[in-house]
Amino acid sequence: MRDAVFALCLLLGYTTSSASAEEEYPFPQLQTEVFCKGLVARMLDANEQAAELKKCLVQEIFLKGKLEPWWPFLGRKTQRMIVKAHYRLPEHQTYITLLSYTSSAIGEACLSGRIKCQNPKAP
Repeated sequence: MRDAVFALCLLLGYTTSSASAEEEYPFPQLQTEVFCKGLVARMLDANEQAAELKKCLVQEIFLKGKLEPWWPFLGRKTQRMIVKAHYRLPEHQTYITLLSYTSSAIGEACLSGRIKCQNPKAP
């Protein structure tokens, strides 16, 4: 699932056409450590906990870098909702939430013609 947005872009061969960036919210700079620590907190083995924490933090850094260029496609209303509703509490600050909204926004932008998408299997 985490690579869904990237696979979609690669499979469809996207090209952007002027995405509206009217006073968008700045891309969220999340404190994902709290989320990741909470995710592994109940693990009993300290070595396993440390390894899984590192994996989580690396995944969050990867997602942040991949999702930031797509932030404008969410639109101001969705950006505001994500920042206000989903990221108020530190334990909810994960780019995994943003991944699902971004995947949906890219698909919608593709279908509406805001970005050009091409199915590689189409004749």
